[in-house]
Amino acid sequence: MAPKIGGQYPICDPDSGVGHCCNKWGLCGSGPMNCHAPYVLPVAIICGHYYRQNCDRNDKTFVPKTQFPKQWPIRRARLDESKQNQQNIYNKCLQSVAKVGTSSTFGTGIIVRTDGLIVTNAHVVNDLSFVGISLAKQFTARELLVGETGTDPVGVIRGQVVYCEPQLDLALVRIYVKPGVLTAMAFPDIPAPNVGQHVMAIGNPRVDHSLELGVINGVDDRGVDVSDSYDQYYHMLIRPKHPYITHTALIKPGYSGGPLIDMSGRLIGVNFAGRRQYNNFAIYSSEVKDFMDRGLEFERQSLEKKCSFVNKKALGVELRQEPQGFRVCGFSCHNSLNNINQLQIDDIVQQINGKELTRIGQLIDALNNMNDNQELRLHVLRKAGNVQNIDIIPHFGDKYISCVKV
Repeated sequence: MAPKIGGQYPICDPDSGVGHCCNKWGLCGSGPMNCHAPYVLPVAIICGHYYRQNCDRNDKTFVPKTQFPKQWPIRRARLDESKQNQQNIYNKCLQSVAKVGTSSTFGTGIIVRTDGLIVTNAHVVNDLSFVGISLAKQFTARELLVGETGTDPVGVIRGQVVYCEPQLDLALVRIYVKPGVLTAMAFPDIPAPNVGQHVMAIGNPRVDHSLELGVINGVDDRGVDVSDSYDQYYHMLIRPKHPYITHTALIKPGYSGGPLIDMSGRLIGVNFAGRRQYNNFAIYSSEVKDFMDRGLEFERQSLEKKCSFVNKKALGVELRQEPQGFRVCGFSCHNSLNNINQLQIDDIVQQINGKELTRIGQLIDALNNMNDNQELRLHVLRKAGNVQNIDIIPHFGDKYISCVKV
């Protein structure tokens, strides 16, 4: 016998051949009926109403399954709109994403300035001075590179690692391109991300320019430890008390250094590690901005020290190589070294700091490696034939360099 519900038989009882109707359950017909065992009417609960599911459609008492299918086009339209929005955000942000590659690793970089500055992870560039950069957006050589007139598409560009902070796992890479050609990803001043916020991650695993969707599940995650699936590098360098963003967008090898983006296309973090679907980590964009400021200042100071004559050390003398050594042929104007106690015209410099001088590069390297106010010892053969050791403090500035060799 079928169980009674509210004193009625909601379905036919094949044992008794009797069926009852209860309009509350959407079943029609009453009184004796001939039933067969396979003829079963399961009850479906949809929108608070109950309908017969498997009736014979030829039965005049047939009740439609549900009115819900009328809402399917609305639901589909909403899904299509959301999908289109994600695709638009992806296409927009992809122009500011690059692939970073070395002989042994590959990862992702974010173009943060239109003059060719890229942020990525320190573990992607490792300890290299140069890496390969592949842009997602295609350019010809004439469009991208200074002084080039070719129309062939540009493949891999050499990028120079200009600054690195392993403890934060961030690095700055510079590619030398025409200013303003690249599209930089903005760093807007936005509120801190919230738990439950939907995010997107773009990366370059084995398939370039891939996309992962997820949700933020932590905004102050501390004690990050991914050493069970990643290199011990992380376990040693990640700061255990430092807050990170955790999210569910799966970060696979190749996503390191890539952007974590909200559903408005704004950068909220830089991905650097992932362990499982619910345990992936990103560095706050505010920290990345501070890192960029430090890196740009370091780059400026390095270029100034390397290329500017202001801080360059020099003797202010012109030397000519001869079989016996390097003869002093001239001095820069107002050079204090031009006196009887220092150097003189026709002196032959044979040694520097106790080592034989065989090429001019030795003297330049010795000057560049000296500390401020440090003395340089020169072994000099005088015109009269006597040998003398002279201790000299080099000059600073371009007025001692412009018209002389060293």
